[in-house]
Amino acid sequence: MFLITGCGRSGTLYIARSLQQAGIDVGHEYLGTDGAVSSVWTAPSPPYPKFHQQGPRPQFDWIFHQVRHPLNNIASVMTSSSWDFVARWIPINLDWLVLKRSAHYWYWWNRLAEDQACMTYRIENLEDEWTYIMAILGYEIRYDVATTSIPKDTNHREHNDISWDDLSRAAPEMFPRIVDMADRYGYMKE
Repeated sequence: MFLITGCGRSGTLYIARSLQQAGIDVGHEYLGTDGAVSSVWTAPSPPYPKFHQQGPRPQFDWIFHQVRHPLNNIASVMTSSSWDFVARWIPINLDWLVLKRSAHYWYWWNRLAEDQACMTYRIENLEDEWTYIMAILGYEIRYDVATTSIPKDTNHREHNDISWDDLSRAAPEMFPRIVDMADRYGYMKE
């Protein structure tokens, strides 16, 4: 059984639907017979937000960490509402402006997920990573078969774009860490 996790708004519904289309029984924010895709299960114990399966987090044989470009992910996270839950697990202040909260969330939640995972991959690079992930899980399913009818903007929410300058001004104490992490994930080379 496996878990794909990472920040909320990192493309978890897209990967869940792709796996489901490939015939793999995974739930999005709940457990299927083969596993789950859940940003929430980065946190190791309940209570979880109401929209998520409750009870103890299952034991997973494999945990994969999915990341999304920080500017896109942070901008989308600003539309989220699970801040009380998130604040139980990472150092954020609920009184901060939402951009600062979202920046801290991207960094700390990815750290938490990365510490548990056997591999980290970029959702933008999923096609290149797909065969390797399938091999680890014991499946022989081609990427094009799994994703042909799944829109890449699955679960898109309207939001304002942000820039590196916006991020630097809103969270100067976190900005160097975010840039370092983004570089380690391969986003600064683009």
